[in-house]
Amino acid sequence: MSNSLKIPNAHGRVYLWGDECSPADFTKSEIKKFKDGSVSTKTYSKRNDVVFYDGNCALFKDGTVLSWHEDAGVIPAPKEAEKIVQIASGEEHFIALREDGKVICWGTKDQTNQTKVPFNLKDVVAVSASRSASHALTRDGKVISWGEKKETKHPKTLNDIVQIKGTTGLTSTGKVVPWGLDDFDEICFPVPIKMPKIKNLADGAGGFDCRSAPVAIT
Repeated sequence: MSNSLKIPNAHGRVYLWGDECSPADFTKSEIKKFKDGSVSTKTYSKRNDVVFYDGNCALFKDGTVLSWHEDAGVIPAPKEAEKIVQIASGEEHFIALREDGKVICWGTKDQTNQTKVPFNLKDVVAVSASRSASHALTRDGKVISWGEKKETKHPKTLNDIVQIKGTTGLTSTGKVVPWGLDDFDEICFPVPIKMPKIKNLADGAGGFDCRSAPVAIT
């Protein structure tokens, strides 16, 4: 999916622009047609404290979120999406981690597999999203995924994980472990043989699909 929407960091305010059918093309009166109360032009224009942005979603300082899709427009988050500390965007779905550790997922009508959170999911410390799957990192270093099969098949080396971005994990020893298969059932981005010890994964690593290369910081 092509997504040219960007958010400059000037004063923390959100500015949206991009291709045809992006939220930038909606007038204020059109945005006000969403009547479920989750998002409106009036409240959105006053939210000028963005703390995190990923793909098609933004997290604000007050723990509220804004999510959208280039074809569907603004996709209101469920009412339980409050006091959010982390959010990630797939192609047409979103995953968020609340302050109390609860994981919330939502998206377009066709995203049932990606948005159905496992009933026994607990002790989550981080979340990420890939094109058609959702991922949660638990306190004991395990990754739990649901959605598209090719994006949820974990390698045996996926353990002792301390950070996840898209379909890429980072171990406590600085090793990068990718998962998620391409159309040939191969890992989308195998790690270079001489990869040094890594401290962090950059936002968006492993992104929507195999066209989004992982980014690691030494």
